[in-house]
Amino acid sequence: MQRIWLGFFSVGVAFMSELAPAKDLSKAPPKFSYLGKDAVFADFSRVDLEMTFDVSKAKAVGHATIEFEVAQAGMPIFDLIPNPVQVSVDGQDLRSTEIFLVKDPDRQSVLRIAGVEVQPGAKHTLEISYDISDEVTFSRDSVAAGFFMSDLSDRQYWEQYAPTNYEFDQYAQSMTVEIVGTEMAHELFVNGSVTDLGFNKWRIDYADYFTTSSFYFHLVYKDRFVVERSTYQGVAATIPLTVYSSSQSNVSRGMTNLKKYLAELEGTYGAFAHSTFTAYITDSGGGMEYCGATVTSLGALGHETTHSWFARGMMPANGNAGWIDEAIASWRDDGYPRGNGAPRTPRILGGFSPYRRFTTMDAYSYGADLMADFDGMLASTSLGGLKNMLKETFAGFQRQTITVPMFQARLEQSLGRSMQQFFDKYVYGNNILNRIPGASPEPGYDVDWSRHPRPYTKEEMREIR
Repeated sequence: MQRIWLGFFSVGVAFMSELAPAKDLSKAPPKFSYLGKDAVFADFSRVDLEMTFDVSKAKAVGHATIEFEVAQAGMPIFDLIPNPVQVSVDGQDLRSTEIFLVKDPDRQSVLRIAGVEVQPGAKHTLEISYDISDEVTFSRDSVAAGFFMSDLSDRQYWEQYAPTNYEFDQYAQSMTVEIVGTEMAHELFVNGSVTDLGFNKWRIDYADYFTTSSFYFHLVYKDRFVVERSTYQGVAATIPLTVYSSSQSNVSRGMTNLKKYLAELEGTYGAFAHSTFTAYITDSGGGMEYCGATVTSLGALGHETTHSWFARGMMPANGNAGWIDEAIASWRDDGYPRGNGAPRTPRILGGFSPYRRFTTMDAYSYGADLMADFDGMLASTSLGGLKNMLKETFAGFQRQTITVPMFQARLEQSLGRSMQQFFDKYVYGNNILNRIPGASPEPGYDVDWSRHPRPYTKEEMREIR
């Protein structure tokens, strides 16, 4: 027994050390060859972003300065969906033919490569200028920019609006926002610290533990929404709350329910991990989580608030890990049922290509069933069930990114036995026939959108800006 427990202890030490922010690149996808050179993932340390919205010209432009390092020599990888106008690396301007838009080796996603080789052991600077007018709505005297996201399809994170990295990377970001060409006052709803720099000009500082799926940004003309601000006395701190919507009813009910959910979740999983919480309540449609923020219907507010613990409190490092938080939140929505570990038809939850960025919809029902089974397995341990394991895990690893093997290791520590065969069959989907890299069989479970509304379409995201 002593040898077995020493083995579990060593797994735990590796699990904890892997969470150190300096080791972001340990969770990055593999490098790959392109045009005879290595394309390598970078570790962003800081992004300084400037955005100018010119109402009179109906034009929005961005400029990003990114500090980064690499662990091995190669051409640095980043992503940005709007086409770059100008790119430089360490002061060297790149021609448009030196900025590559490519598919990864498994053809799961599209990314960009700066076509100049950089070396490890030094800080590098990537500068990018681009036009973002297509992601902004202009009227005669105002601008609306809702930089909303989705985790259920490819390239739907921050890369829609600014240069960024894959989810493994945590970095600090400042954002200077200025509106020109109008006398109409505007306001921001964000999950960062805001400094007023004058009329229609602000600086936003986002926390350094944020990833590409963390940032919340909504810019509108002043008084467009009904807004209520309050505070919640949390376990560890007083948390400022902002709830806004097009109707007073949504705002009033949203604020009441938000405080109720925060109390519930702190009681179950421990202290809230973020400095504020902002909720944009829509009448219907999708829900999406951010670090201490959400866009959601009233019916899904509890689910989305749960994600400030799991998804944006303890955060997935990649698309393969995205099922964990959706499964936990859905298990909570179901009332925390206890499973019996009965055999089921295997699905692929976390065995996709390392280049895939988004979450499988099987996470909501099939994944929630697995959480119920884990709860049943843990019932006879000193933890008494999965909720206590999750509470301990969150306490140790909040504001960090997590992979599926890390979650598996934590479960094995709690159970005192290997779960490899179980995960191979029911999580990684080993031995599922006709599988190609990153592929999955058609979802075998229906998502209950009554608790978690279907994702917003791009058209709806524009409508709710």
